Amino acid sequence: MIMNNIDSFLNSVGVIDTETTGTTENDDIIQLSIMIRLQMTKENSYYTSLYKPGIPVPPESSAVHFLSDDDVKDAPTFAQEAESVSIVIDTFKYLIA
Repeated sequence: MIMNNIDSFLNSVGVIDTETTGTTENDDIIQLSIMIRLQMTKENSYYTSLYKPGIPVPPESSAVHFLSDDDVKDAPTFAQEAESVSIVIDTFKYLIA
């Protein structure tokens, strides 16, 4: 879980990448990856999670990121973890997306 190391994220740099079901505001996040450059130790920490979208993953999206409905069938929805992700992102001094 992303919240386990929240104290070590303060004043760190975060780099975020997402994979989605498409490119419109109505599409869902199906993968979130965060690389965190920890200020205190100068080490990198990584977090990646899959999310079950509210719609089937379109074949044209799967062709880009190679994620399918089978990959996310047992995953939580992004909405279930959004608050925790938001708390972590708010701790970063810098955010690169």
